[in-house]
Amino acid sequence: MDTQDLELIINTLNPQQQEAVLYTDGPLLILAGAGSGKTRVLTNKIAYLNKQFNVPLYNILAVTFTNKAAKEMQERVEKILGTSSAHHSDQWITTFHSLAFKILQRHSEAIGYQKGLVIYDSSDQVSLIKKILIDMDIDIKTIKPRAILNGISNAKNSLITPETLVNKADNSFKETVAEAYTQYQKKLLLNNAMDFDDLLLNLLKLFKEHDDILSIYQKKFQYVLIDEYQDINMPQYMISYLLSSKHKRIYVVGDADQNIYSWRGANLQNILNFEKDYPGAKTILLEQNYRSTGTILNISNEVIKHNKIRKDKNLWTENAVGEKAECFIAHNEYDEAEHVARQISQSIHAGTDPNEIAILYRTNAMSRVLEESMMQLGIKYKIFGGLRFYERKEIKDILAYMRLILNPSDDIALIRIINVPQRKIGKLTIQKLMDKAFEEKKPIMEVIDTMTELRSIQSVQTFRQEINKLRLAWDAGTMTLTDLIMKIFEDTGYKKMLKEEGTQEAQTRSENIQELCASTQESQYTLEEFLSLSALLTSQDEAQESDSTVTLMTLHSAKGLEYDHVYLVGFEEKCLPHVQSLDIPTELEEERRLCYVGMTRARISINLSVASYRSAYYEKANPQDISRFFREIPKDLLNIQLSKKLNTFNHIVSALKDEYDLKIPAVRSIQLVRNKTHYDEDDKNVSYNYNVGDIVTSPMFGEGQVIKTIGQGNAISLQIKFPQGSKLIMPKYGKLTKVE
Repeated sequence: MDTQDLELIINTLNPQQQEAVLYTDGPLLILAGAGSGKTRVLTNKIAYLNKQFNVPLYNILAVTFTNKAAKEMQERVEKILGTSSAHHSDQWITTFHSLAFKILQRHSEAIGYQKGLVIYDSSDQVSLIKKILIDMDIDIKTIKPRAILNGISNAKNSLITPETLVNKADNSFKETVAEAYTQYQKKLLLNNAMDFDDLLLNLLKLFKEHDDILSIYQKKFQYVLIDEYQDINMPQYMISYLLSSKHKRIYVVGDADQNIYSWRGANLQNILNFEKDYPGAKTILLEQNYRSTGTILNISNEVIKHNKIRKDKNLWTENAVGEKAECFIAHNEYDEAEHVARQISQSIHAGTDPNEIAILYRTNAMSRVLEESMMQLGIKYKIFGGLRFYERKEIKDILAYMRLILNPSDDIALIRIINVPQRKIGKLTIQKLMDKAFEEKKPIMEVIDTMTELRSIQSVQTFRQEINKLRLAWDAGTMTLTDLIMKIFEDTGYKKMLKEEGTQEAQTRSENIQELCASTQESQYTLEEFLSLSALLTSQDEAQESDSTVTLMTLHSAKGLEYDHVYLVGFEEKCLPHVQSLDIPTELEEERRLCYVGMTRARISINLSVASYRSAYYEKANPQDISRFFREIPKDLLNIQLSKKLNTFNHIVSALKDEYDLKIPAVRSIQLVRNKTHYDEDDKNVSYNYNVGDIVTSPMFGEGQVIKTIGQGNAISLQIKFPQGSKLIMPKYGKLTKVE
């Protein structure tokens, strides 16, 4: 490509994008709103520096956050320049961690390491910290290795050394973390290894202790470009600052309104203070949005402007105004999920590509009821960045306990959970139990007493006693499924295990178990029926990579993605904003940014939904208040739809009816109360009469045969064998016709 061709490309940019590409006189902050073409600006800027100023690509450092984003940026630059990466083997379009590894490989000996660095992944880290804790005479059943690693990682991301952490420790747990941190770093150095946090810290150490090496890279990287600047943590900020401190040619792109990762170290102040850190810096706003309709942008702008800690900007577009945002007010989470699934089903039948539909929610646990509704209507879906609800480890663990309570001969369930939580029952013990059971042709439970030679026989017998106590409690007939799940969660030590782990992942796992518990509150299934239903839900066909699928994901996972149609569920206080943020102003602002990120994923339509009641762990459905973010949306941009299951007595309807001129459904003959089931009262007495062997037709799957029934009456579920595979369908929603 020659300079003239590049000029033609730059001329296709809008004025602000052009200004951002052409500016080279000093530090530059590009405040790029959602959908404003920031990647296009970055890639064109690299090409411009290369062609206009003859800057070799190896003298340009461009850093982003994921390998995928770095690869995409690299490919775009190659496309603009008309070259391939083979011609630029020393190019530096990369991530912070890859940058650090590449430099440390060359200079590790300068900070006490040898050549041939090893990078420890998460499992390596856990193995090492376990050994360290055992050497410290710490009971790893009491203090979890992952909790210690979490504390160490937090310290590293805050640039806190082991020595400093030792001095700051003000309780026994922090003292343990500090001592483990000290030993952990010594062991890593001894093994010539680093973890991911160390890559950044050791690069900083290298630069601070060796001016000559820092000078090499300051001269090498004549231009430094940083993407997603609002998400950088303290070590990344320092690396960027040191590399650009000599020539001051640092260009950063970011959006303070999309800072949603404070829990993993992202510091909003880095982007807010850019002009202070780099005196004379120029700021350019990219406010023209190429993604969304005018209505979606107006809604997003109105919500985010209520934040006080931000850089002011206002997104606009030349796209069509578009339709108003739909807001559905449901009776409860089941009503909400059924509505969303029906709307999506109708949309797909009308020709919408499922790949262009996304359902966003605040926490992973909220996917369960949505998944079930999608399955009922035969809608293929995938969980982005995670597992389906019934495939998550903690759910499978609790279900394994339930299976063993129902059937003591279930060796598969026993093997899964005999040492979960840890009971000091090792793999060798488990193998000996399996061998003995195979030899005597008996279940493992029946051979335990004959294995007195086992070193851990006492732990095995204690486990059996725990299961027997749970079974006796269940067989007494006074417990509900909800009671049973709660008892398993608490009495086995599973809840304590997650609490002691103290990580974000552990909290998510705990929330998932609480959601499983909540799912049974109104269930009429027996234990056997519930386990059968769970197994069928687990075995539903996974969507293939080539399939058209609806995407379900958390709001955090949605950042950087876009879809034609977005469903944002759980638009309530305690959901969005999250309950843990309500009393902390800075966290409340981050929740608003999270809402903003979710809304700006949509190109054509945004669909909000609210559950008037939402089940919580071991409680009846609690009344929910509509999200404060709802009231920040102008009324004329909303189209509110009320569920037929609501009436004038509903607390949300009562609060909104005058202000929003709502059309209230006729008062129903049966008042909807807090502990009402999620089924329509009108349908409560409907009985669906299906038997194994019945031939049925489905508008979505064609003709199939019933091979299993679960439950009865209104709540019956059918496992049906269709030509394309087995499906689980509730006749209530599946529009089945029996073939006589």
